[in-house]
Amino acid sequence: GQHGRQFPLSMTRLDEALVRLSEQQAWNGGIALDDVCLFFRRVARDAGLHRSCEVEPFGSLVSGLALRTSSDIDLNIRLGGGVADDRREVLSRIAAWISTHPTLEISNVEAVLHARVPVLRCYHLRFGCHCDIVVNNDEGVRNSRMLRFFVNRQPTFLHLARVLKAWALARGICGASQERLSSYALVLLLLSFLLSQKDPIVPPLDAFLASEEHTEFGTVPSNHSSQRNDQLAILFRGFIEQHAPNGKNHTAKSYVWTLTHGRVERTQWATSREGRSSNRVSSAPSFRVCIQDPFEEDWDPASTVTARGAQHIDAEFNRAHALMNQACVGDRDLECDWAFILGKLCESPVKEIEETMSHKRQTIDKAVNLVMRESKKRKHEPAMRTGIAARQSKMLDSLMDVNHGDSSEESRDECIVQES
Repeated sequence: GQHGRQFPLSMTRLDEALVRLSEQQAWNGGIALDDVCLFFRRVARDAGLHRSCEVEPFGSLVSGLALRTSSDIDLNIRLGGGVADDRREVLSRIAAWISTHPTLEISNVEAVLHARVPVLRCYHLRFGCHCDIVVNNDEGVRNSRMLRFFVNRQPTFLHLARVLKAWALARGICGASQERLSSYALVLLLLSFLLSQKDPIVPPLDAFLASEEHTEFGTVPSNHSSQRNDQLAILFRGFIEQHAPNGKNHTAKSYVWTLTHGRVERTQWATSREGRSSNRVSSAPSFRVCIQDPFEEDWDPASTVTARGAQHIDAEFNRAHALMNQACVGDRDLECDWAFILGKLCESPVKEIEETMSHKRQTIDKAVNLVMRESKKRKHEPAMRTGIAARQSKMLDSLMDVNHGDSSEESRDECIVQES
């Protein structure tokens, strides 16, 4: 890739650490998707839907990018028999049916009907999984097939996507309902970055459109770890460098990121698409990245990001960039513990804040104890005792500042926990 000349050549240990982290984060199964689909197809038909309706899975469990911390199952009800019922009405009918049949072992039923894609959320006690049910969401099914196509053909993409998703979820970068990126938008950003390289390691989007997987689900190869991971470490660091405001190559916000043309400068994009003022991609604000959906050209999957959300995302990319740079000075990456660095990268902000506050308290406690010992030694010297008392007061004020800081950080923690 174009970033290969900018980093140390000996990246084997980082390659290995990234693969290990990816495999640790991988979803380990345990849920029979076919059984879940059959169950909810029966529920849909019992609720009065057409007998020909079908239920099919989509999302990360189908694309192969599910993480072990995520057991949610995305299900699409495809109405048959030429039925064009309102999706909100269909989901309301199913929710009402479930609420009157407790033997179905479904709890926590919530119908979110005013979202861009209306969804029915619930928890199935017997299967032990959260389910998100939508109606006639052909776009979601197609997007899952597309991501699976790239997963099947390039293990490097699989490992990069898993690690970036784990990092983004842990650090609050992903959370479309909280003004951040969706996981789908993050993966599109990664794919666009890979396709923008001088020698792309992934096939073009046209290859997917011409494949059988455009209409049929494929399978995820089981031998990814034994396959060669082309430029995994260099691409990982290059992606962080591209999107971190402090990075040398930070130009991400000046482009429209696409799967058809890689990256296109926004000025060129606007010039080449005159007369399409309704295009939400062309009118994307400059404070955030801009992504073109590969199939819905007027849709920007990053449009969920607000100015406040963009600030948080920028800060997290800068943090990741700083961590990588601390480890990569010259050829020091040969000796550094990359597993530790990646662990810090994906560390929850809650744990990070707790460790910082604990360290501050320990430092202040040591200083206060030192002042107290000096006070006992010099108790017969009034002038010195006055100075020591002032130092004690200053230390206690610092301790109070830390405690106040804890309160504000706890509020921030609650937001982050909700997003994750």
